[in-house]
Amino acid sequence: MAEILTVDKACVYFSIYRGFPKKLVGQIKAVDNINLSIEKEETYGIVGESGSGKTTLAKAIMGINPLDHGSIYYRHEELNELRKRDKKFIYRKIQYIYQDPSSSLDPRKSVKDILMEPIKVHNLYPKEERLRVIGEILGAVDLPPSDFMSRYLANLSGGQKQRIAIARALLLHPDFLILDEPTSALDVSVQAKILELLDSLKKRLNLTYLVITHDLSVISNVTNRISIFYLGHTMEKGKTYDIFREPLHPYTKLLLSSIPIIAESEKKFKPSGVPTIEGEIPSFVNLPKGCRFSTRCPYVFDKCQSLEPEMKEVKGGHYVACHLY
Repeated sequence: MAEILTVDKACVYFSIYRGFPKKLVGQIKAVDNINLSIEKEETYGIVGESGSGKTTLAKAIMGINPLDHGSIYYRHEELNELRKRDKKFIYRKIQYIYQDPSSSLDPRKSVKDILMEPIKVHNLYPKEERLRVIGEILGAVDLPPSDFMSRYLANLSGGQKQRIAIARALLLHPDFLILDEPTSALDVSVQAKILELLDSLKKRLNLTYLVITHDLSVISNVTNRISIFYLGHTMEKGKTYDIFREPLHPYTKLLLSSIPIIAESEKKFKPSGVPTIEGEIPSFVNLPKGCRFSTRCPYVFDKCQSLEPEMKEVKGGHYVACHLY
């Protein structure tokens, strides 16, 4: 299938200043040489611990975090080179749904006014049609318009707030949705309903998703392909089933071995014989030389501590950055 989004050697660095007057003393390489491509109508996942660079990359795609190096292409157009007018149109097509809808929705406005705002900003639909469109989009996310149009956030549950956030994004007819921890702030029973809704909308509207999460159970159920992030680097990437069935990187094995087993059928995705991995995650300010995982890896040898491993294709479409391969 055709690629809808391509990230090519993307780097996002944050400068560290100290003293008075302020003096540059270092850089945080939050995203460092990331490559990935997302095909039209697939669901791609980025997995990693907090601070691994997942959200930083997502905000770079949205133009919130400027790139220091590299490029990001949407439908083969480089986002950094678009004129302001063109960017406004492109970012109608790329929508971001934040982790906590309570922080991204205005509590002072009713649901009707929250959903009316993007319509006014982009001057969409004739004025006499706008309320009807808002009613239709509320119905599409399973919220009866007559019950929810005049409500405020204080009167909504977490799942209902997330549905409002999804509805607001869909009003602009996007092709591509970035879902940043879409279920982490929700109860388990509500998580399943939100994931079902997202899957239904994806099929009905031919959407493409980028899902960012630390929740491996979510990733295993909803994505086609995934990238494993650690300290701003990609450790492993490929088809979701291949990585869960046969993880290659020691860090990926650690993540999968930490999944609690609830059902007997889940044992097939639980790596056996994985050594306990000790130590703390290094600071971005003082990154290890060579492989970034070398300070915690039970299989480390001399080469790991001096030379950064290159991403290699071990099997068809299954890549890993590790000196063991």
